[in-house]
Amino acid sequence: MTPVGAPAENDGDGAVTVSKLILIATWLACIGQAVYFHGRLPESLPAHFNARGIARSFASKNVVFAVYLGGGGLVMLMFLALGSRLGKVPERSINLPHKAYWLAPERRAETFATLARRLHWFGVATLALFFDMFQQIFKAVLGPVRTLDHAPWSVGAYVAFAVIWVIALMARFRRPAG
Repeated sequence: MTPVGAPAENDGDGAVTVSKLILIATWLACIGQAVYFHGRLPESLPAHFNARGIARSFASKNVVFAVYLGGGGLVMLMFLALGSRLGKVPERSINLPHKAYWLAPERRAETFATLARRLHWFGVATLALFFDMFQQIFKAVLGPVRTLDHAPWSVGAYVAFAVIWVIALMARFRRPAG
């Protein structure tokens, strides 16, 4: 356990962080959702929807679940790997405001730990979007209304999160005072 006031753990060394645990928990929620709905759904599921949320093409249940779980697993692994591998990326490949300052040896570990946590949160948001969109698909198949409930709002919330995430990242790594 890190003492109060101590520098944050360097995520690159395998430290367990709240953001990493929530990323994994979100992925497990996606798995749980898939397990819950798999046996309740017909063999053919909507695979593509138009802008009004009306299904336009269909695929087998196993293909839809493979896309969901495969895509979600890839997202989780990608954000975990990005967070833990930042310290091994060549400095010239890192696009960070005021990079020389933030990657100086005395700040490097904290900078990478901060970036890792923020990447994990972006992964959580991405998996939450997956969870919500597939929940809407499953409800459309099983419910009386055969359209997606709120897909534009879901995508809009995700885009808003991404914009806020970038602004917060830029603010966190703004030009240091002095």
